[in-house]
Amino acid sequence: MWIVKALFFLVFLVSVTYFVILNGATWVEVRLADSGAAHDVHLVFLLFQAFIVGAVVWFLATVSHEITFRRE
Repeated sequence: MWIVKALFFLVFLVSVTYFVILNGATWVEVRLADSGAAHDVHLVFLLFQAFIVGAVVWFLATVSHEITFRRE
């Protein structure tokens, strides 16, 4: 079963890398909800920020789960 998971993960990584390579020079417009200001940023930078936010949320959820698990 771990081989199937590893293959899915590999396909996911290859597809994300391919997407980033194809759209490496793309700029996107980010509009913040409160200020209404628009900022032009690289798509790769925006994907990196989304990855970091997801990793932090995953880490905090894991720590929270471990703390509640060890208290019981």
